[in-house]
Parts: sequence; C-alpha cells; structure tokens
Amino acid sequence: MKNIKYLIQLLVLGSIILATSCKKDSENISKTTYYPVFTYNGDHFISIPIGGTFTDPGVTALLDGKDWPITKTGSVDISTPGVYRISYSSINPDSFSISDYRYIGIIDPGAASKDLSGKYFRTSNGDSAFVTKIAPGLYLDSNVGGSPGFEIPVFFFQTTDSTIEVPLQTTLAGSLQCANAELTATGFQWVVINGNFGTSTRVFEKQ
Repeated sequence: MKNIKYLIQLLVLGSIILATSCKKDSENISKTTYYPVFTYNGDHFISIPIGGTFTDPGVTALLDGKDWPITKTGSVDISTPGVYRISYSSINPDSFSISDYRYIGIIDPGAASKDLSGKYFRTSNGDSAFVTKIAPGLYLDSNVGGSPGFEIPVFFFQTTDSTIEVPLQTTLAGSLQCANAELTATGFQWVVINGNFGTSTRVFEKQ
C-alpha cells in the first residue's frame, strides 16, 4: 500500500512538472517580425525660395524584400516663409510602425542673400562651433550645444532676415531641437531641447 501511495505521489508530481514545462515552453515561443526599410530620394533637409516650386522626391519602402505601402502627412506653403515637415510612416503586418521625416524650408530673399557660415564661439566657455552654408537659408552647425568633447551637429534654417529655426531631428544624441532660436547682432542663440543638455540659453558669437 505504501508503494502504491508513493507511486501515486510520483505520478502527480511528474504531471505537475510536465504541465509546468509545457506552459513555459508555450510562453517562450518567439516570432520574427520584419520592419519596412525606407529608401530616400533627395535630402532630408531642402531649401526652396519663396514662390518657388516643391515636388516631394518621394520615399519607398521594402518589407522583407517586397514593396510596402507608406503613409505621408504634411504639406508645404511655398508662399509663406517657414519650415515645413513632411512625415512618412509605415506599419508591418504585426502592427509595429516606423516613421521618418523631411523638412522643407521656404526662404525669403532677405535670408537667401545672407551667409551665416563661419566660426563661432560660445560666450560662456569659449568652445567653438563651425557653421556651414548648405544652400540658401540652410546650414549645418557642428556643435549645437557649444559643449567641449560632446559635439553634436544639427541642421538649421534661416527663413527670413531675422528668423532661424532648428527643427526636431535625429542626431548622435537622439531626437533634438532648439527653442527660442534667434539671431543677435553678433551671432545667434538658442536653448537645446535634449536630455543630454541643460536648459540654459546658449549664446554664440562669430569670430
């Protein structure tokens, strides 16, 4: 009788272990999901003179080697100076999405004729930043924060004689943009919006 009870206990214990193992196996089943891969025509940042024409160069997407649909949002008013964002997004069969962007700066004649390129220094620490003119009203700044040892380049637009804008963009420090961006008599200033930077206004003067 003791042997029978012992055997029953072993069978029950074995059933519990087997059930637990099956449950764990089912929970650990994984599935591979594929994301669309975007291919850009043209640039992420484009400069257009006010009153000019803009035709979206377009973006294509491939999912596991096959063409995949893209949703585009945003518009451009070529009659009004400013920075306009075109967003592209795509969703895979498992409902995971990816997105990307393109910025179009509509530049008035006053801004187009200016050249902000050159070497600047941050007034609080003397660290330098180099600004390169890419196109009328479109620039690349080599060191958005004026931070030694942490030089993060960003694109920015000058859309009017007195207006500059650093739109939200993907950088080496993650998503970044600048608030309160403005030109000064000797350079420019802005507040960098990114977790790696403080909230103080960074003032740059041209050398």
